[in-house]
Amino acid sequence: RGAFPDSRAVVDSVCANENNNNQELLEVLLRARGDPNSKYNGKTAMTCAAQQCSLPLTWKLLHAGAYIDSSNQEGYTPLLVALYTGCEELSSFFINHRANIKASTPSGDNALQLACVHCMSNVARLLLDHNISVNHKDTQGFTALHTATKYDCADIVSDLLNNVFTDANDVDDKGKTPLFYAAALDLAGIMNLLIEKGADVNQRAQGELTPLMEAVVVGKLQADVGLVDSSGNTALWMAASHGEKEVANLLLTSGSAPYLDQKGKDGATPLAAAAWAARPEAMQLLIDWKADVGATNKAGYTPLTLATLYTGHLEPEGVASNPTAVNLLTDQIRRVGQVTELLVNGKADPNPQNDEGFTPVNSLLRFKKNSWAVPGEAAVFAAAVQQDVQWLLQHGGSATQGNKYSVTPLHLAAYNGYPQAAALLIQMRANVNAQNAWKKTPLQLTGAGAGQLEIAAMLRRHGAH
Repeated sequence: RGAFPDSRAVVDSVCANENNNNQELLEVLLRARGDPNSKYNGKTAMTCAAQQCSLPLTWKLLHAGAYIDSSNQEGYTPLLVALYTGCEELSSFFINHRANIKASTPSGDNALQLACVHCMSNVARLLLDHNISVNHKDTQGFTALHTATKYDCADIVSDLLNNVFTDANDVDDKGKTPLFYAAALDLAGIMNLLIEKGADVNQRAQGELTPLMEAVVVGKLQADVGLVDSSGNTALWMAASHGEKEVANLLLTSGSAPYLDQKGKDGATPLAAAAWAARPEAMQLLIDWKADVGATNKAGYTPLTLATLYTGHLEPEGVASNPTAVNLLTDQIRRVGQVTELLVNGKADPNPQNDEGFTPVNSLLRFKKNSWAVPGEAAVFAAAVQQDVQWLLQHGGSATQGNKYSVTPLHLAAYNGYPQAAALLIQMRANVNAQNAWKKTPLQLTGAGAGQLEIAAMLRRHGAH
């Protein structure tokens, strides 16, 4: 008589009776002044009630004075236990009765992240209404948006993205945003939600993977890599045209090899698309996979023709007066040189002709760099062009072949002022007195621009008139 029930009795009345929820025994113990905050064997009566999703037991304990945030030995509060167990009604009860929503598990998950594990959208919305932190991270760097994405909780993802504090591009400890997990799990709906809210589709994780590459690596998309867009382009074609070597490699090792030479826009193969854009790294990969270096597009152009074609695609806007634009063009021409070497070393014909009859050597010498009002940058550009031409001439490029108007490489070198190229052409027995369709010789095309006077003197020394 007069003795109070010990802690074990109170805790066991709840924890050891998980199947029958012995409420009457608990009532007796609490009336006998048993401590509702008793702890035994690492457990509390409140956390056990939460684990059983028992609102009646929880009510009785709280009415008797139990702390709503009393934690067990592992550090879980009743709210966290209810969330971990998936008890939606009880979780909402705890939140509405001011349980600590900032508490977290030993692995760093807060209440919102646990709600995401079970896709409890109503509970998540309630937590958001109570201003829980949306950018809290667990020990792996996961935010609630990562967790909601991983567990395919589209409703929660939508609610999180509508919260002004949510960062769609926050990364975990592996450098991955939620979009990586959506892509890897083929969650198209969630991917669309994330992208609409600004998720970066080109974000790179620590392993240098993008979300698309992650999807290919994980292999869960089960996508048809042979599908084409409205222009007839496959995924491999698009990767090659943008120089995405890593993506192209993953596609080739994941089913795209049969589409290595499939033609897309304008009848170009992936290799031709990469050549047009001067993407040597992607081209090296495709050539290693035995892409056809001589495949022609609808116009009959080979990849080498496309790479060296004198068109606006090689000339940045404002190149005539903008030093930065000229420098960009110089970088482009250097890449064209790398592309040329890859193709010719891969047994491509070094002298294919375009519809005007221009060979790659001719095309490279067509740039009118003396018309640019940036002579210093133009000189650097000219050196890059002549280096490309020199390599081509030394590896099978024709020094004499003219176009359909009988314009030879020497005509172009003289007209545009490329003295090193002119010297090499003369050394390779180019005709210094060749006439084009307008009866003009190379000497007659020289002027007073950079390199032209030097070429004129050179031509005269070799008998030009």
